[in-house]
Amino acid sequence: MAGRDPKDAYDNFIDPLQEVVACVSYITLKLRPHPRKFATNTIYSANLGGDSPVILGMSDKRPAIGITVMQQFRIIKVDEDHERGPYKTQTVKYLYSISDATDDKEIIAFQWTPEVNDPCQKRYPHLHLGERFTGGDLLPGSSFHKMHIPTGRISVESFIRMAIEEFGAEPKKKNWRAIIRRHESAFIRWRTRS
Repeated sequence: MAGRDPKDAYDNFIDPLQEVVACVSYITLKLRPHPRKFATNTIYSANLGGDSPVILGMSDKRPAIGITVMQQFRIIKVDEDHERGPYKTQTVKYLYSISDATDDKEIIAFQWTPEVNDPCQKRYPHLHLGERFTGGDLLPGSSFHKMHIPTGRISVESFIRMAIEEFGAEPKKKNWRAIIRRHESAFIRWRTRS
């Protein structure tokens, strides 16, 4: 998202994410580190809750799930004359996961680390099917839950929609579909990377 200055770019980035996360949780995204003044080219991390998954209320008496939402980003100044301002946020990493709330075992996780230099990590958007989902190894002699299965880029909006529609998370807002649709279309329009 863009802005007239780094703080404005941050607000235009985080406010829609807070509204989307509020569709399933009263817990908000926390910024680390929390600066007195936002700087360009500094990596910040926005995490839902803290270091542990946030347990969601469930509809249809399904087993409880926990979600993790983490985005690392930086604020950059773009050369082009941008209608909303010359400062934009740029995602440098994300992790969205769903885990079993009873034992905290991961069910599914979406990751993207486009700037990583570690050969064990993958730069492309991908998912992991957790041990809870796969029941261990599906393929003899493999660690299926450790495989990096390619995906397109996943937005927070599509992840929260999936938590509601596919995993049974109880929406906290009646108009959650409209909120997600509005913010996801803005995300697609203004993102700096595909």
